Amino acid sequence: MGQSNGDRDMDTDTTVDLDDSADTGSDIDTTGDTDSETTTDESGGLSRMFVVGGAIAAIGIVMSGLMVYLLDRIGPPGSGELMWIFGYGLTIFALWYLLLRPIDFSSRY
Repeated sequence: MGQSNGDRDMDTDTTVDLDDSADTGSDIDTTGDTDSETTTDESGGLSRMFVVGGAIAAIGIVMSGLMVYLLDRIGPPGSGELMWIFGYGLTIFALWYLLLRPIDFSSRY
């Protein structure tokens, strides 16, 4: 009876968090992933491949198109067709060599 209101209010927070799904500070690894840096690098590598492939395709298509247009207008006859074959062929070869050739399709999952 001799307690004041200040003493009773000090210990009022007794809620217990039973749902630990939002707890990000846990030291226990439940995913089985032992090397989190490798997983981050692999996902970054995939997006890097898309960026490189897009840049190669964009540069190859735009530059080949411009050269074909210029050679058709001011170049010798037939040079536009040769540039079309060489420019677009080189772009397709570069995309295959850098992006598709390294993929191992024979491994089974």
